[in-house]
Amino acid sequence: LKYSYAPTNLFGFYDSKNSWYVDLAANVPLEFWGLTLNAHVGHQKVQNVADASYTDWKLGLTKDLGNGFSAALAYIDTNAKRGVYTNTSGRYMGKATVVATLTKTF
Repeated sequence: LKYSYAPTNLFGFYDSKNSWYVDLAANVPLEFWGLTLNAHVGHQKVQNVADASYTDWKLGLTKDLGNGFSAALAYIDTNAKRGVYTNTSGRYMGKATVVATLTKTF
């Protein structure tokens, strides 16, 4: 569990001082194929900005491949409001996505 606090304006939102984010994450080893279940839920409270607060979540699997390598696959989503989190290019930044990674630890 992690708590983050912003004493200044957040994400460039005017008058958003004292915003906060709480994050709960867990990595649970599974009993098969050497997989680990990755779960996360977080909530961003943006002070004084209507519709800017949102909840985000992730559900994924990680596999240790040995020799410092690991592979992961995750589904990530949010309920961020499209009208607030669409950038100047018209891209909605809160869109659900699937992320695959291959990591090497040195």
